[in-house]
Amino acid sequence: MRAVRQSLYERQVLRGWLTNFASAWAFYFATYFLHLGQQLEPVPSQLYVGCRYLLGLLVFGSLFLRHSRRPSITWRRADYLILRGLYNLAALLCFYRSVEQGQTGRANVLNMTYPAFVAIFAGPMLGERVRARTFFLVALSVGGIVLNFYNPGTGPGFSAGNFWGLLSGVTAGVAVVALRGAATRSSGTEILTWMFAMGSLLLIPINLRYIVDSGIPATAGYIFVSSGFGVIGQWWLTASYRHLDAATGSIVSTTRIPIAVLMGYLFLAEPFVALPWAGAAVILTCNVLLAFQVRAEKLGGGPSTGYARPPANA
Repeated sequence: MRAVRQSLYERQVLRGWLTNFASAWAFYFATYFLHLGQQLEPVPSQLYVGCRYLLGLLVFGSLFLRHSRRPSITWRRADYLILRGLYNLAALLCFYRSVEQGQTGRANVLNMTYPAFVAIFAGPMLGERVRARTFFLVALSVGGIVLNFYNPGTGPGFSAGNFWGLLSGVTAGVAVVALRGAATRSSGTEILTWMFAMGSLLLIPINLRYIVDSGIPATAGYIFVSSGFGVIGQWWLTASYRHLDAATGSIVSTTRIPIAVLMGYLFLAEPFVALPWAGAAVILTCNVLLAFQVRAEKLGGGPSTGYARPPANA
């Protein structure tokens, strides 16, 4: 009987790994189709964001209403939900602008710097104590970020795509810390519903104005497919945490970095540049070490490092 239970547990963990890994691919393909669509007809990237939010609201809002007997919101529960919604929207807008103006690979790498910023912001926002080892890993991540600002032919310097990518990592860091605060008071479905509802309400007037003035884009199919991958990725990511602990899920999620870099090089003709690729490897390593540190401290009963789990992170 014990062997049967162990076998079932291992199967569930494997399912969690595969689902989380699939979500990393889905999140990448959301940016892949954004890139393809922008190559055919450049449109404001907030159209892609707005469609993704509307589709997410339909999916997760339906689940929330279905499973909540009496949905009720009080300010004590809403403060972190609002903060989460606003900063997640800002992060996605910056991330998609980075893809629009730069490379998909580098945009994904810079967006995945958010664990370092979670460690930075968790102290002032949640009062968590950050250990010296975490500061060291954050410093290494900053080094990886600097390497990603090396441009072939021109050397070090800021480009618009890199700037928006880094800003997406910063704002996503605040969003994940807010998620940590919201998760103590609200369910994952409620957090996602609030997040998608706030983004939809803010973007609908802007996107409607664009459609009225310019018409429905010829790349509407790319916009919908990109949005679908984004929502599917969110679904799979959330589902994976039913079978994985937070640290393991965070480690698997970082596979989006090598996926984005390799796919951009193989299929989008994004150039191989040694220093940014090395920076991506540094950021990937630091993310994994931060997640391992959280697991070790939880097993040992140590203090929190401020690195939050991302089951409801979009």
